[in-house]
Amino acid sequence: MKDLDAARLTFIYPAHTTSFENPSIQFGLVIDVPDEFPKTLADKIIQSLMTTDPKSTAEMIGATKEAAERLGLIYRKPSGW
Repeated sequence: MKDLDAARLTFIYPAHTTSFENPSIQFGLVIDVPDEFPKTLADKIIQSLMTTDPKSTAEMIGATKEAAERLGLIYRKPSGW
């Protein structure tokens, strides 16, 4: 029996900042959770994160346009998910 259809992975870019003057952005990535063996699913998710930059598909949920520009990213408004 499956309890979840999707999971949300959140991460911060860059992972480490040295001060409040350095911008960082929080991203959210919704991952479908098919009904399969957990290790197989985890391996697929990890492989996907290693082959595709998650910043290119994840939603910016904690960002300003200015912070995105300072980090060389194109700002995308959050969807409100």
